[in-house]
Amino acid sequence: MTFPYILQEGLIFDGRSIILSLATLFYGPVVGLISGLIALIYRIYISGPGVYVGSLTVIISVALGSVFYKLFMRRNRQLDNKTLLLFNFFSQQYCSVFNVSLA
Repeated sequence: MTFPYILQEGLIFDGRSIILSLATLFYGPVVGLISGLIALIYRIYISGPGVYVGSLTVIISVALGSVFYKLFMRRNRQLDNKTLLLFNFFSQQYCSVFNVSLA
């Protein structure tokens, strides 16, 4: 991402999980898999101490985006602010839990 917070070399915090989860939510699992694969390959290429946490964050973001896509978009339900807030809460909480548990 353009302005990441780099704690140390290979330990990077950025908005990648937000972009991946929202892209998957709005455009479907195929877009999520393609963009997630690109982000995953790049994260592994960077390596460093955060490679496992970063890789798992990418996978979780795409997976949660796919679940919400199937629950709402595929069934032609409208995404309101409450649903987007709930989606954001779940995606960030799961990523935070895995970041803390694996760090």
